[in-house]
Amino acid sequence: MTKFIPQVKNVNQHTQRGLGLLEKSVQRDGWIDAQTTAADGEMISGSARLELAEDKFSGVEPIVIESDGTRPIIVKRMDIPNADDPRARRLSVAANQITSVDWSPDAELLKEWAGEDDAIKQLFRDDEWTEITQAPPDFKEYGEDIADGIEVCECPTCGHKHAAKKD
Repeated sequence: MTKFIPQVKNVNQHTQRGLGLLEKSVQRDGWIDAQTTAADGEMISGSARLELAEDKFSGVEPIVIESDGTRPIIVKRMDIPNADDPRARRLSVAANQITSVDWSPDAELLKEWAGEDDAIKQLFRDDEWTEITQAPPDFKEYGEDIADGIEVCECPTCGHKHAAKKD
């Protein structure tokens, strides 16, 4: 396989659910969406898919298209006859749902990058930026309410604990 590496500083930490959905979708319906690297082979978009490819498709050479970013790249799936095909419908939903579910930003890295490039912060509404980048409330023990409207949640899959707004 051509040598590509995951993004060294990836602002998306991913979620277990998102990675699981990605794996199931690729196993069932194949690849969708291109991955993008810098000229040196480091991923810009698609690190999770790269890691999945290395685990599930070792020995399979990717199709590499060199681009300068001035023209769109369209992937035409010849195994899917039309957009009404069940695979096309599943992939259409999967592409959007997986992206949504798999977004778990690294707030510190995001703030660092935005400090170097104002255009990054402009990708977010003010309320989104505040929610993503605000420091979690300070608390002493997991499991206790830490402030009005805030509680500690534990991921049932990985056990990660974090502060969250109460519903």
